[in-house]
Amino acid sequence: MTKTSIKQNLVYCMVAMAGVTLVQFGVSSVLRFSLQSNMDEQRVMADVQARQMFGDMKHDAIQADLFRLRDARAAGNKSAMAAERDHLDKDIAALEETYAAIERNRFEPELQGIVDRARAARKDYVGHALKTAATIQSGQDLTADMAAFIRSFDAYEDIQDTLGKTIRGEIAIRQQSADRNGRLDSVVDWVALLVLVLVMARSALTIRRRVIVPLGSLSSSLRRMAAGDYESRFPCCPKATRSARSAPPCARSRMPPAAVD
Repeated sequence: MTKTSIKQNLVYCMVAMAGVTLVQFGVSSVLRFSLQSNMDEQRVMADVQARQMFGDMKHDAIQADLFRLRDARAAGNKSAMAAERDHLDKDIAALEETYAAIERNRFEPELQGIVDRARAARKDYVGHALKTAATIQSGQDLTADMAAFIRSFDAYEDIQDTLGKTIRGEIAIRQQSADRNGRLDSVVDWVALLVLVLVMARSALTIRRRVIVPLGSLSSSLRRMAAGDYESRFPCCPKATRSARSAPPCARSRMPPAAVD
């Protein structure tokens, strides 16, 4: 089998190192881009979760406003009724604003479907709240309206719970994906480092075997010649047992010329 030269070995090693570096850079770039996208999505989902929790609080606050408005009517306190109606309008406005911000985002199909269902349930809930408030203020019998409001409250409560659980699930999925990509990025770095070490070790062994060792042998032969051993061989000589005089010219050391009397 044809042996490769030192130059070819070094070129192969340099090409291998460049290839490993490019692959590592490409894979790491893709993983880091994925991590950045994942972080952006997690920030969006964290904002959505915070708004959903705030909306759930306002959902409960609207019910409390209606109960206080009913109690104020029973007490005949018109100023309290006006104040509670003002609170009710503000809570409804806050609820609508909060969910308008959530609905501006686009989600995965499952979560998007729940958001759409929550929109319909919210409209029904707010409609019943306003109708019940108007009935309370008009002094009419509110039994039927209050019963309808309670039903819409329970329906909206159920969809709110489902929405909150789904949002938490989406956040958990993104966190798991980020952790997985982070571990994969570390594995790629370690594998690339291992390959680079192996390539560098091969380069070092090639240089040692093809350059350093022969030069050491040559240096040793020259030192022996300088010490007067003119039968020594140069390392280019084959390792067969032959006398120095029958060896090829490259392997023989010449005797110094005889001194002329």
